[in-house]
Amino acid sequence: MFIAVGCCVADGLVDLSGNAILRTTENRSVGDRDKGVLHIGPAASVISPGSYWRVGNFGPTVDAGLQGEGLLDIEGTFRARDLFIGVLDGTGVVRIRGTGSITLSPFADGNPLEADIVDFNHDPLFQPNQSGTINMVGSNATLSARSLLFDHLPQPSRNLLWFTADSGGVSEITLSDAVNIDNNALRVDLTGFAVAPGQNILLVDAAPNRVFGTFATVEILGANPLDYMVVYDQPNGNILLVNTVPEPSSVMLLGLGVVMAISAKRRASR
Repeated sequence: MFIAVGCCVADGLVDLSGNAILRTTENRSVGDRDKGVLHIGPAASVISPGSYWRVGNFGPTVDAGLQGEGLLDIEGTFRARDLFIGVLDGTGVVRIRGTGSITLSPFADGNPLEADIVDFNHDPLFQPNQSGTINMVGSNATLSARSLLFDHLPQPSRNLLWFTADSGGVSEITLSDAVNIDNNALRVDLTGFAVAPGQNILLVDAAPNRVFGTFATVEILGANPLDYMVVYDQPNGNILLVNTVPEPSSVMLLGLGVVMAISAKRRASR
């Protein structure tokens, strides 16, 4: 199945509702040259063992008049081998919300490059529109794969990891191997959630010592955005967002220590 493949503003929409199940054994795409949307409802599923999907493929610089815009909107279940987001000047967005889940699993041939989420090499001069966005919405979504690899030239690209919190926090991305986010962007929307002073939230859980690069830009939405810092925990393979304001108990202990020091100085001076 190809959604919106062709040219000349031939938009396409597929909405899987109810208990619908889409099974494919061949490679598929959403927004291939044109603008396409695949929505997977809360009880619906896409099952593509051994296949890859492209979301946003062939944009304007490939040929005049092309769009190459794809949206994969998941509230249900999506299973495949690989997922390519934003390819050949295309614009791809993958949004996982509610209890939606993406599971990428290697095929039986043992190819070590399988079960990845990959953005093809991005050249800002010849592919200026190309971008890949992953939006984890709420605290009950799931994304699990082998690796998350945004490959591109050294210049900052337009790839984005976007976490939107609800009252329970955010949904982390779980990887069995590596994450490479060098020169990409991070956005965390904490409008609906408050991280307590001194506490953190987990964004990406990869394998130990398998975090590569740092974000080129970080955008925090919500109250007091300057209170937060991204921490790259290499030994544990985690990327976290930390509220750097000290915990109230730490502030109280610090204040008590200052008072005791002043009192001791006064006694010594008598």
